[in-house]
Amino acid sequence: MNLLQKFRGVIALIQLVDSFKRKLKNIGRETLHWYALSPIVNGELWYPKSEFLEFLESNQFSYIHKKKSSKSYAGQIHRLWTKAEILECTGDFHLAQKIKTDILQDSWEKHNLKVGEYVPPFIDSYWLKAFGHQGCLGYFAMAQKLNIIHQSRRTIIDINQANICRPIMDPILENFEHYKSINSDSIFNHPNLFFLTEKITMLATKKGFLSLPEMIELTLKSAGEINAGEILYTLSTENQNMARNLLVKLGLPKEAWFVGLHVRDGWRMNERNADIESYFSSINHITRSGGWVIRIGDSSMRSIKHLTNVIEIFNNSENFLILQDYVLSNSKFFISTSSGPSIFPPLFGVPMLSTNMVAVSKNNFSYLAPSLAIPKVWVERVSNRDVSLEDSFELDLGFVENSESKTGAFFTRNNTSKEIMAATIEMFNVLEGTPPEPSARQNSLRILRRESGAVTFGDFAESFLN
Repeated sequence: MNLLQKFRGVIALIQLVDSFKRKLKNIGRETLHWYALSPIVNGELWYPKSEFLEFLESNQFSYIHKKKSSKSYAGQIHRLWTKAEILECTGDFHLAQKIKTDILQDSWEKHNLKVGEYVPPFIDSYWLKAFGHQGCLGYFAMAQKLNIIHQSRRTIIDINQANICRPIMDPILENFEHYKSINSDSIFNHPNLFFLTEKITMLATKKGFLSLPEMIELTLKSAGEINAGEILYTLSTENQNMARNLLVKLGLPKEAWFVGLHVRDGWRMNERNADIESYFSSINHITRSGGWVIRIGDSSMRSIKHLTNVIEIFNNSENFLILQDYVLSNSKFFISTSSGPSIFPPLFGVPMLSTNMVAVSKNNFSYLAPSLAIPKVWVERVSNRDVSLEDSFELDLGFVENSESKTGAFFTRNNTSKEIMAATIEMFNVLEGTPPEPSARQNSLRILRRESGAVTFGDFAESFLN
């Protein structure tokens, strides 16, 4: 056999191996689809086992994890989803939701699945990405109890080994299974498999695909109509006693009541930040009224311990988690900004005073406990004049999460000390049973929000409207 014949033989062998590999991949794809559809058995939810997940993540399917070319189907879908996220931040909420809905419907229709009938067995890992996302699982479970979302038990896919071992998550996670993935990526990120997971920004409900804010508002409204206080969460008695004893050691009198406070001051998403000094008057009003203020946050924040009857629980504090969770779930009321911790107090029946709120058309929820909101104020750049709430909705600014509008013609300013102080006094009146009568403006704003496409309808503080 000459050299040319040997070379041809090697080429033929390589081609045969490549052909065999392609066949294996096709078998893999077919097998994957068969496994993916196996949850649909006699109309019931298939309960996933770790062996199935390990099979999905095996090396047989490593080709799905490889970087996709810009022209690939997966690459196009992920870019389109990212575009929708950007559109939502800049205020095009409904267009963003339509794009996401179309993507999900395409994934479902490929497998002849119908929203409201088929139940995704897994919860997308994005639900565990941040503290606020984790709290949203509480509203998901509430929606299940109210039969808004299918009641079958789900499995949370954890690809980042999220920190969810904390007291406030215990009663929420009782409603889910938890699977820690062995990989840093997830096969479920492939668009062909989107139907396997519940996405945090767009959920499959019995009424079709709903955005997360729409689902939360519908859940709270449904719970309020039946006075379903029993669906609220509670911290265990053991954790409550332990936290209270620790706070006593930090100076809190045994019988004292307190107001929780979190003023966001992060290094990213600056549009959600606020200035702690603008809360000083409110803090002093609370402490002069006989209460204490317990501030939660992180060690990068400016300390205000010099103020009377103030305790700070930062993330370098001893027993930080249990103390923070106790504050979130047991405050007389909680003063928040647009940040992750604000998700939790309403789950535990704690009244909320939401300050410096952004995107009020989707973030001002109708909570079960008495709650008020004061949003950041839009300002016209040329005239430097505040824009009224009515005009902000007319100008389609109600969904904008950024600190300025798309055209740059408007920007937001933070709430003033006077605005926060007036809302704090009003909050006390509400809790003491002497709330102001809803003004004609409050009612007209509710109608205007509905007409402008808002999806949440919580009350604004009357002091702010006046």
